[in-house]
Amino acid sequence: MSDGNPMSGQPILVYGADGAQGSPVVRRLLAAGRPVRVLVRRPERAAGWRALGAEAVVADLDDPPSLRRATDGAAAVSLHLPQGYDPATTVRQGIAAIDAAQSAGVAALLLNTSSPVPTEPTGVPAFEAKRAIVAHLRGSGVPHAVLRPTFYMGNLAGPWTAPSIVRDGVIAYPVPAHVPGAWVDAEDVAALTVAILARPDLAGSGAAYDVGGPELLDGPALAARFTAALGRPVRYQAIPIDAFAAGLDAALGAPAGTEIAKLYRWVEANPRAQVGAQEWPESLARLGVTRTRLDGWIRAQDWDRAAAPSAAEPVGAGTGRVARMAG
Repeated sequence: MSDGNPMSGQPILVYGADGAQGSPVVRRLLAAGRPVRVLVRRPERAAGWRALGAEAVVADLDDPPSLRRATDGAAAVSLHLPQGYDPATTVRQGIAAIDAAQSAGVAALLLNTSSPVPTEPTGVPAFEAKRAIVAHLRGSGVPHAVLRPTFYMGNLAGPWTAPSIVRDGVIAYPVPAHVPGAWVDAEDVAALTVAILARPDLAGSGAAYDVGGPELLDGPALAARFTAALGRPVRYQAIPIDAFAAGLDAALGAPAGTEIAKLYRWVEANPRAQVGAQEWPESLARLGVTRTRLDGWIRAQDWDRAAAPSAAEPVGAGTGRVARMAG
């Protein structure tokens, strides 16, 4: 029996399925009974997804014909791009994915930019790359919508943050204490993605949404939430951005830290940038996605595991664990 969604009979293609942003989208689509096709870069990844009930196709973002084959027959696309540090590569791969969707005639493409995307030029290469991708999408003729998440809560459980929280009671983060953030759970963004894809009128509306969590929290407020949730004192300490950049360059290789630092310098210079993301527009609020409060998210984490040395595995851009604006 049809559920009234003209996209329900064909698969939804999900990019970034092995990552922290894409994998919950796949899981939620499967739970909703939607046909799902995941794009994987390594053949050994395909079997696991097939075992869960998804179709898996091997394709490469730098191989446009493989993207066209992966997209052919898809009803819609959920697009997350890897976190890269070469803006030219990011733009090239984003354009290739959009062009594949255009060639396939998909009903909608929902782009998750994985970070805020300022509407005006910034001089920050990572932002400008995403602005270029969005501009290409808007000019492509592909029905689409854009999600622009804020800081992801998962950053706080990353290997660069969790150890100091657990061992020292310090949230060390490269944002000044007075700058508020509408921290959002990646699971909530995934739930929103699935809800929008079930509504072709929204998925193909051309709208762009800044999506954040239900609270706007500066450093002291963030520390207060951790203190209450963990039952012990936790304080916030802003990391000097230069030190943060040097540490990431050492851990991940240049220019990872250098490029990420440019994002955080923009945040420092635009302290109210996330204010509007806390309030979702009525069109999204009506979808019934319950947003996670930070204290509830904190209580749900396995902090000892997050802080263990093994948590700092070199997972790279594909999983969303690399420190970044939103992931």
